[in-house]
Amino acid sequence: MNVCPCCKTSHDSTACPQPSGEGLGSSFCSRLLDPFIAPKDGTVILAHFGWPYLIPTFWCRQLEEWVTAQPGACAHGEMQFFESDTEPHDSMVGWALIPNLPENLGALGFIPSRELL
Repeated sequence: MNVCPCCKTSHDSTACPQPSGEGLGSSFCSRLLDPFIAPKDGTVILAHFGWPYLIPTFWCRQLEEWVTAQPGACAHGEMQFFESDTEPHDSMVGWALIPNLPENLGALGFIPSRELL
């Protein structure tokens, strides 16, 4: 058995005893890909670095670290933004590809703003 990335104990991670609502969930971590095969060619991926959610990240060749983007907000949520940071390779628990968006977003009710047109 390996150490579960969700709760940091030794057990089969497909049966993680971590309560739902905390972390990524009971069997999610077992579906993540091994950090050692993560693409280091500039591809943006979703990575698990121990936060209770996946974050967009890509490999920075110059720093030899992962560059991450996490949502942030000022007090009272008046201003929202993304905050960049770096993480060493050995802190990545796992990763996943970013799912493709459907080609016809209009069918889902998405209407781009004028700035995007």
